[in-house]
Amino acid sequence: SDPERLQGLTFEHLYAEPLIVAVRPGHPLLDKRRPSPAQLAPHDWILPLADTMIRHNADSWLQGHGVLPQGAVIETLSVSLGRELAATGDALWFTPLGAAEADLERGVLVALPMALSGTEEPVGWLMRSDAQPSPALQAVRAAEPQAVILFKPHPDVESGLRRGAVPEAAALRLADRVLAGVPIGPLYG
Repeated sequence: SDPERLQGLTFEHLYAEPLIVAVRPGHPLLDKRRPSPAQLAPHDWILPLADTMIRHNADSWLQGHGVLPQGAVIETLSVSLGRELAATGDALWFTPLGAAEADLERGVLVALPMALSGTEEPVGWLMRSDAQPSPALQAVRAAEPQAVILFKPHPDVESGLRRGAVPEAAALRLADRVLAGVPIGPLYG
């Protein structure tokens, strides 16, 4: 998010995505009809890394509501770590909606019923100014400019029965989301 580090790169905005506070089902704050920002303070927080746009948005919202952490603050950009910590304890995971969407749909996590207005973050393509996306990606974008491109690793690759694993960071250069560990059937629904 430092402009000097983005020299030579272009960003194509696709949409804006809000932050949510994701918790486990049965979390004590879900007993509140609509938790107030102050009621977040005593809990442990899972926040994005400092100096990222996502963290800036979370910090701005919290500071704007006068909320300071009283519990532990865990910093991570790892979706799997954020999910695990939120799903197995009482920590509050401040995350973009898209990062927790599958877990919300499966009931693994629940979004606290509160709006984090002003936390919308831009989502789009970031690439070298002198580079072009692959021909396949260009064709998909031309045919369906608003499409969300998903990368689903083959189950045999995920289980170790077949070679060809693609690191998540590499897959995310071409896709909007990586769906590792997700059965393919529900994706056709």
